[in-house]
Amino acid sequence: MSEIDADNLSPPPAAPRPITKNARRRSWAEPRVRAWWLLAALLFLISIWFVGVRVYASLKDRSLIKNGVRVEADILDVNGNTLKKIYEPEQNLFFHMTWHMPDGRVHTVNERLKAQRKALGPGIRVPLYVDPKNLDHWTDRVEISWMEDTMVGLLLLPTVLLMLGIGLFNRFRVLQTWKNGHAIHASIVEVKQSAAAPRSRVISMVLSNYHDQRIFTTLVPTPKARYQQGDVVWAIIPSTTPRWAILAELYE
Repeated sequence: MSEIDADNLSPPPAAPRPITKNARRRSWAEPRVRAWWLLAALLFLISIWFVGVRVYASLKDRSLIKNGVRVEADILDVNGNTLKKIYEPEQNLFFHMTWHMPDGRVHTVNERLKAQRKALGPGIRVPLYVDPKNLDHWTDRVEISWMEDTMVGLLLLPTVLLMLGIGLFNRFRVLQTWKNGHAIHASIVEVKQSAAAPRSRVISMVLSNYHDQRIFTTLVPTPKARYQQGDVVWAIIPSTTPRWAILAELYE
């Protein structure tokens, strides 16, 4: 709709406007709300994946501790070098080890140790739990700490809650803008496909006859993005932050 037809636009309801089911649903899609809850969800899924991997590995190690055979492994060399000094566990080196099973079998491996808390060196033997049916299936963990496995998830949880809290606060402000904000004409400057939300389009607009002539953007579902450059729409702006303008028709 052109500037000439702007006066024919049906204005939104006068404030205070009712917060309808449609308004509540639409508020989740506003960029300043959507970005935060998506980040919170992504970080939450990452933490769940990380904890899940750790717990799965611990369950396998727990089975070895419960059902496997405990042996004492001798260190032959470290990273191909003769064992002559003390090696701290954080160095994460390859240990060439050998051990004897109770039935007389001898097995040798060259692997990193994942659960050592003490330094290793000459004369120090490494306790292992080994699957007697598969000697390559072993662990150097002697106990399982579920708290340690879930620590990363617990550390990320406050950040997830903070991001979600920011998103909820921004959503509250969006709904208050719809309820009590000032209705004003806005001119469409550009309509383009959103890279972050493939089913939406980015609408850029400028508030008409307003002192702040910056370009503001919002996301609009593609089926409702019928606008063209130069069209005039009704926007609702908060009294303090005009850059948080919203399209009125999406909330009606």
